[in-house]
Amino acid sequence: MRYHKKSGLTSRLLAATLLAACIACMGSCTSDGCYDNGSAVPLAKFYNSGTGALATVDSLTVRGLGAPGDSVLAAGQSVSQLYLPLRSTVQQSQFVFSYKSSLAVAPDTVTLACQAVPTFVSRDCGAMFFFDISRVDYTTHRIDSVVVVYPHITNQDRTSIKIFMKN
Repeated sequence: MRYHKKSGLTSRLLAATLLAACIACMGSCTSDGCYDNGSAVPLAKFYNSGTGALATVDSLTVRGLGAPGDSVLAAGQSVSQLYLPLRSTVQQSQFVFSYKSSLAVAPDTVTLACQAVPTFVSRDCGAMFFFDISRVDYTTHRIDSVVVVYPHITNQDRTSIKIFMKN
């Protein structure tokens, strides 16, 4: 019996084909990254309590109480909507709404009682906290009422809280 030596060209072609196939397979196993919204933060919009129409609150300052550095979310600006970040380490988040106007109006406080829910989003995005709001308390100096439209806060960008302002 005689054995024939394979040509060097055939061996190199086979090796190159196998290498290309491995690279293609490795590329298909990697992720393209996380393109989802990575934060579960409720969007609050302001409304006129008399008409129900969207409203803009002038010269509004909003800050989170108890957050590191008591974070300022709006600083004396005109606001028609605002994201209110919830704290995952405590069961309530508080926000102070201060008004700068010719009327001497005391600040309002909105308290959202919520439970942080660890949630696996995807392999690329990993886990994040969603929130379930169980109660809302508020003062009524300039705020008429606060309605939680969607109590389950996810990373979906939608109006979750409606704040109705007095005229």
